[in-house]
Amino acid sequence: MKVTLSCSQCLADYKKNPTQDLEMFLRDPFLADLNEDGVYVGKCTRSHKLEAIISHPKFEMLFQSGALAFIYGFHREAISSAATSLERFFEFCTFALWEKLGVKEEEATRAWKELSKQSERQLGAFYSLYLALLKTPFPVSEFALQKLVTTRNKVIHQGVIPTREGTKGFLKDVFELIDESSRRLEAHCGDEMTKICLRETEHRRERAIAKGIVSSDAPTLGIGYLVVGGMHAEDESFDERMQILWRQNSHSIRRMP
Repeated sequence: MKVTLSCSQCLADYKKNPTQDLEMFLRDPFLADLNEDGVYVGKCTRSHKLEAIISHPKFEMLFQSGALAFIYGFHREAISSAATSLERFFEFCTFALWEKLGVKEEEATRAWKELSKQSERQLGAFYSLYLALLKTPFPVSEFALQKLVTTRNKVIHQGVIPTREGTKGFLKDVFELIDESSRRLEAHCGDEMTKICLRETEHRRERAIAKGIVSSDAPTLGIGYLVVGGMHAEDESFDERMQILWRQNSHSIRRMP
């Protein structure tokens, strides 16, 4: 699985000479192997040294990997990444809701360990917290979620090879679920969602420095153009976001054997 990273030096060069075409600077993003640490070291296509701590929650990175897998034609990998992204989205929201209710980080982490092995228990915890805080049930039917789970299981466990259209539909359904749920939750615990992101980024930095992977002044970096998360026009659709992602990666796609 791959994620795209923007080079801060390339962007700095562009700012010094903004008459140049920004698309030229962004068309060759640094493609990195998605990793558990959220820490990346390498070089961009212009040989600038890249050393960065990713600032996004894991579910955003996983969906980005799935979106890239789709445009590169790896449909099974796209569904796997998107499905896992949705699971980690519910985890992220659970921690944000706990934060809103005043649960300390240590206690929340301890509680999650009891839930981490069973996705049904994780989803149940999220549903209960959502209801407690928003005073209304989570507005996604069990049927809709089960449909996604069924597709995931067929592809991952039964070896079904998905079509391109089926894969796109799966990604779109996951995207819309995450996007709409995020908007609803941000109205009630937006500060807590931001706090969880910042805290996890700092934990990544501390672990990476302790392991000697990056220097103490390694910058925090975003993942290129995010399909889920990031800054978007409110009415920007899934198809429009995928078109932008494809356009930014089309140069490297053409280089594929």
